[in-house]
Amino acid sequence: MNERAQPLLEVNNLCVSYGQVEAVRDVSLKVMQGEFVSIIGNNGSGKTSTLKAIAGVVKPSGGSIRIQGAEAQGLAAHRVVGMGVSLIPEGRQIFSDQTVDDNLMLGAYSRRRRDLDSFDDDFQKILQLFPVLAERRRQIAGSLSGGEQQMLALARGLLSRPKLLMIDEMSLGLAPRVLETLFPVLERLNREGLAILLVEQLATMALKVAHRGYVFENSRITISGSASELAGNKQVIEAYFGRRTN
Repeated sequence: MNERAQPLLEVNNLCVSYGQVEAVRDVSLKVMQGEFVSIIGNNGSGKTSTLKAIAGVVKPSGGSIRIQGAEAQGLAAHRVVGMGVSLIPEGRQIFSDQTVDDNLMLGAYSRRRRDLDSFDDDFQKILQLFPVLAERRRQIAGSLSGGEQQMLALARGLLSRPKLLMIDEMSLGLAPRVLETLFPVLERLNREGLAILLVEQLATMALKVAHRGYVFENSRITISGSASELAGNKQVIEAYFGRRTN
């Protein structure tokens, strides 16, 4: 990784508050072009609030967010999407009363009129990436299985043609066999040049696919490093891998 290159995403001293509760305190992180970065940590440690602040879903109370060098903190969510950042939220949050096709079209809403030719190409690529969605295009999204809904959420986000895909707790509520299908898809997308920022409760899988990682505790980052460094860190092993070290 070229350390002199401009980060695709650069977050400095980010703070997020909900009333008197400080959910994120002085968080600084970065994602380079084409990099796969994972965030691990316990529930309530600030991971989701960090992603929401980057995506424009919540307004930061302090700090800065830059996307490809441009200021992005406090921007509305649709403007952040326009800058090339897409968030796959925790719990998928698909439009359950709409069809699979409708959900996919909504994911591409910001680009369809100005980018129709490439949208059609991308739509076909998405259906090849997730063949089950091609079979379910007219089906109401709420009737899909949990794994299929997660595929739909990923596909919807990809159709905005992001440079950075942020994913919040992809494994939540899904069977291991589904994850064995989804994680290789993320690795493939990353090999093809898509930068990924993944918040994931399954630390072993998160660090297996990532280049680098951050550990969140008590609303701030406490450990960071390469994926291999974190996987070998005594504190990380005992806290998140469920194993004792001597």
